[in-house]
Amino acid sequence: MFLLRTGVVLAITLLTGCANEPPRFAGLVEPPPEKAVVYIYRVDKYPNTPYRLAPVIRANRNEVAPLLKHQYLRVVLEPGPAELSIFARELTNESFWYTRSPVVMKLTLTPGSTRFVELAIDMVYFSFREVPAEQAAEELPKLYPAN
Repeated sequence: MFLLRTGVVLAITLLTGCANEPPRFAGLVEPPPEKAVVYIYRVDKYPNTPYRLAPVIRANRNEVAPLLKHQYLRVVLEPGPAELSIFARELTNESFWYTRSPVVMKLTLTPGSTRFVELAIDMVYFSFREVPAEQAAEELPKLYPAN
């Protein structure tokens, strides 16, 4: 009887946990014709990267959102010159994590375009890297929305 009760409790716990999992990437959303979209995502190739490390993404000097491990952002921008940058912080101690130098990526966006940028991290150092749509199509479905 004890094993049966334990099994039922375990099954309910697992099902409840799965029901509370946030939605993953649902697919590309086309930009409005007069705007451009940039998907910024973070995969983290190193397994020991702290989950709480949350660089704040900025687009054209406006704060968008912190980007945690295994998350993505969809940012809608005006066509023309655009600048992505980050401010690195750890959620529990903002003075601990720093960037080696300002991390900035400049893009020129066209109306109706979609671009893909990976935020790479090497322990505590960040970098932006534009990636082809094919690579982003493989990686984005594994990620969760940050905003």
